[in-house]
Amino acid sequence: ETPFTDHLIPAMSDNFIGEVVDFKAIDEFILVSDDRKAFEECFKLARSEGVFVGPSTGCVLLGIRNYLDTLKNETIDSQRRIHGPIVAVAADT
Repeated sequence: ETPFTDHLIPAMSDNFIGEVVDFKAIDEFILVSDDRKAFEECFKLARSEGVFVGPSTGCVLLGIRNYLDTLKNETIDSQRRIHGPIVAVAADT
């Protein structure tokens, strides 16, 4: 069994992928490596929208923010474009 990497966010690991993941449905993975910023995203959402989520959803929000920031910084000639909605899953209970 592979040991989990140490981090502050429960139930998330860089070496755990659930059996139900359909990789054909995923266009891109986004690495979120700053636990502190993920927690900050939770607080931002609570303050701005009154929605209380855990740090795993903070990672999702941070990943979306980082992705959109990279798109803003790319050139017009880039092949990477948004061709539809961005879908993210908030798995907090």
